[in-house]
Amino acid sequence: MTRDKMREILMQLFFQEEAQKDMEDGAASDYINSNVKGKANKEYAQKIFSLLRDHKEEIDAEIEKSSRHWSVKRMAKIDLAVLRVAATEILFAEETPDAVSANEAVELAKKFGTDKSASFVNGVLGKLIKNKNDA
Repeated sequence: MTRDKMREILMQLFFQEEAQKDMEDGAASDYINSNVKGKANKEYAQKIFSLLRDHKEEIDAEIEKSSRHWSVKRMAKIDLAVLRVAATEILFAEETPDAVSANEAVELAKKFGTDKSASFVNGVLGKLIKNKNDA
């Protein structure tokens, strides 16, 4: 399994969690174990999911700070799920280059979002990376 497919599964999990608002930890782990192939990918997916859970407020604050006049509550849920995967990697997963996370997110936005999703995601992540590097 490729990392881009693993990110797609994480995006779907983040989307599902946002919709349900009460996903149990066991359900998330079961979803990852059932859908992600390969030990290294499963471990990485669990890591990213845990990082988002542990730092969700900080990640969402960085997404909002990097978007123009958009709160996470107003964002399309697919776009938000894509942004959360990438932002978690950019802010907390040093083994993944920022550009890779951003490019993969844009591809997910093209595949699952609206006609404007890819440019929105690209703009937000570009600003997020700039803010991170300027800090």
